[in-house]
Amino acid sequence: MKKLFLLQVFFLSVFGVCAQDWRADLEKARAPYRHHAVEIEMEHLFYPSLTATEPAERQRVWICRNGDKYRVVQYDMEYICDGNYLVALDTANRLIGIRRENRSKPADSTSRQQFEQSIIDLASSMGLDSIKESDNYTCRYLGESRGQKAYRFDYRQGEYEYTTVYFSSATGLLDKTSCVFREPVEVEPGVFNQVRVDFIYKKQVAGQPFDDKLFSIAAILSVGANGEPTPTDKYKNYQIINNISK
Repeated sequence: MKKLFLLQVFFLSVFGVCAQDWRADLEKARAPYRHHAVEIEMEHLFYPSLTATEPAERQRVWICRNGDKYRVVQYDMEYICDGNYLVALDTANRLIGIRRENRSKPADSTSRQQFEQSIIDLASSMGLDSIKESDNYTCRYLGESRGQKAYRFDYRQGEYEYTTVYFSSATGLLDKTSCVFREPVEVEPGVFNQVRVDFIYKKQVAGQPFDDKLFSIAAILSVGANGEPTPTDKYKNYQIINNISK
């Protein structure tokens, strides 16, 4: 159930107006992501049934970008781009992947594409990418309660039955996204339930540049003049997938 998440705003930008002040809410929610520097932290919660009140699984997702540099931490994976190389660290499988950034394009343009591509496998978990297809969903404004505005998207087909998106009434930023799976999944041997995945936004900060040390790959490996990566002692037993020359 460890589905991954991509910045929702990349998909929110293609939404249509469904009800109430959706367009205005969308524009407010997108505001932090327009900046050169942005940091997002959220919590992934997996509920083994629709009646469960406590998550069976809790994971942190953290994303930070500063111009042509970025860092993404998602479950057992970490991506670090220092502007020259993109390193993927898979601690669960003891793997390190590395490739060179494409310098044939302007740095900021390239980094944006690499940033989106490096975490594109995060997208489907939110259910929000399905909203791009306007004939695949209906949208309802659920009202405002406990400091949040809520919209529900019911899908006619796909992995999710519906997704509920919550905006903060105070800040206009995204507070939570809740996705309900259409088909029951096996949550324990022989037990199949319809389940829910929530993403709780803990931090959305934009406009304040970060220290370049945050995007350094030196703690993981170094790259020699011949293009050969050498891992540090901590990762000397990891397999390295070298795509620098590709």
